[in-house]
Amino acid sequence: MASSKDDLIQNIVEMQQEMMQTFQDFLVNAQPLPSLNAEVWRPPTDVLESDDSIIVTMEIPGVGPEDMHIAVEEQRLVVQGRRTRPTPKQKMQFQQMEVNYGQFQRTIALSSPVDEDNVQANYSGGFLQIHLPKITVKKVTKVIIKKFR
Repeated sequence: MASSKDDLIQNIVEMQQEMMQTFQDFLVNAQPLPSLNAEVWRPPTDVLESDDSIIVTMEIPGVGPEDMHIAVEEQRLVVQGRRTRPTPKQKMQFQQMEVNYGQFQRTIALSSPVDEDNVQANYSGGFLQIHLPKITVKKVTKVIIKKFR
């Protein structure tokens, strides 16, 4: 019996984390809240930053490059697409459903301006990796004025 209670608590914690993430996307990243009937899901995403780039890795197995759209808009990265549920060859009943299908979208606020012309995306092994090089800001050089003789 303790196991089912632990499972229930874990499910509640996961739902709370999902709700917190949805509110964060809405408030911080200006990502619209999906309507209750929409099949919009959020793929797991990692965002890493170095001195010269931002790297976004998204777990989206079963989505072909032709089913994805990637854009940089106003210092935000928007990735959207669709994963289609395979049609079974024979009549089947679902016993358990955990894999998300349908439309997905992630909007990530970028902490620095990026060079939009040099953004690169690679898709391999079910992972989409987007490399966004930062725009390097030139240092302001102080010019020393010499006296004329």
